[in-house]
Amino acid sequence: MHVTSPTHTANVYTFTLPDIGEGVAEGEIMAWFAEEGQALQEDQALLEVMTDKVTVEIPAPRAGILLKKYVQVGDVVPVGQALVDIHFGEALHETSPSSTVETKSEPVVASPAPQKTLHPETKAIPAVEPSPQGACELTHAVLAAPATRQLAKRLNVDIHTVVGTGLHGRIRPEDVEDHARRVSVPQGATSSHTSILRQSPLEAKDIPYTGIRKKIGERLLASTQNIPSFAYVDEIRMDKVEALRQELKGMASEAGVKLTPLTFVLKAVTLALQSFPQLNSRLNDAQTVIHQHANIHLGVAVDAPQGLVVPVVSNAEHLHLFEIAKRVQELGMLAKEGKLKPQQMQGGTFTVSSIGSIGGLLGIPIINAPEVAILGVNALRKVAVVNERDEIVVGKVLNLSISADHRVVDGADAARFVNLLKSLLESPAQLLL
Repeated sequence: MHVTSPTHTANVYTFTLPDIGEGVAEGEIMAWFAEEGQALQEDQALLEVMTDKVTVEIPAPRAGILLKKYVQVGDVVPVGQALVDIHFGEALHETSPSSTVETKSEPVVASPAPQKTLHPETKAIPAVEPSPQGACELTHAVLAAPATRQLAKRLNVDIHTVVGTGLHGRIRPEDVEDHARRVSVPQGATSSHTSILRQSPLEAKDIPYTGIRKKIGERLLASTQNIPSFAYVDEIRMDKVEALRQELKGMASEAGVKLTPLTFVLKAVTLALQSFPQLNSRLNDAQTVIHQHANIHLGVAVDAPQGLVVPVVSNAEHLHLFEIAKRVQELGMLAKEGKLKPQQMQGGTFTVSSIGSIGGLLGIPIINAPEVAILGVNALRKVAVVNERDEIVVGKVLNLSISADHRVVDGADAARFVNLLKSLLESPAQLLL
């Protein structure tokens, strides 16, 4: 991250919103992890900022005392805007973080002496007791990313009651989900849906239309208004994929990856796009050139707590099945924790959106401009099918739905592309070559 040079006078250092890069001009303040008057260590978590691309945690640029906050949660500030004043220098040895944490059994009394040398707005620094988890709590505020806070709201969980298992007691998404299961699921209940049932009455509230949610809306609206798209759907038999997945399960586990039906679809897409490069392209802004990409950078839509995000598996055409599974697994975890970096969500050339884990027979996805096509992967279902001997048997199928930009892709080419995906998935040994 390139950091805008802060200004400082005497022993006061004014830290400004850094240039996060990739064209980001502003950010919304989502959470503070420190309060005025608190001692800071260099690189400790200071605040969390959400841009139109990603949520980032910004660390303290240096050790010192947090004198003043210039912005509050909910403020949208430009790059270069002052965030905090930090006092540093001679008085720090008397008020350093180490001096505020007592490791012995006797109580600690904060010395009033440092207040004589601090900025007039500085507050007294309270002694900090070790937390039950053995980590020192640096502030009374809950340590949790915006994505984790939104997940807690979605599950109707009071985040202040959740025990965090992360560094310094930081609350992770898994902590919220575990808490929701313990609190919401009655003894003996087995339904996977029980934990999302509301335990309190609905209430009217206004939610600011900002940040990632607003940017999603703006991009999708532009896509539907500016792109003449069409959709094509086909049903794919997945029996052989499921058999192969079970056969490879042990090997995948040893490699530390989880093979899902989506993994096989993604691998099939990388092979099929090489035969249909017009689907792996973009139309330039002047609408004078169709650029076909030399590489396949596969966007994989993720239903993250903070909203829809699309991390990108770069150069997917060079990855084998297990490598694709590992990349998707890693990016999916970062997305759910709100820790994706801007560069991990840029440069996509074709997107795959899967709602199969939620359910549904068919969804028609909206093209992720400036790409020219997107593939929807729907639920894997058991249905009655007719086999090669005209017998009715139980089979596993899913629907693939493609949306394409008709300015660049003909309907026949989209159909042939899906037919090739169908051939690859119904004879999946080809995906291991």
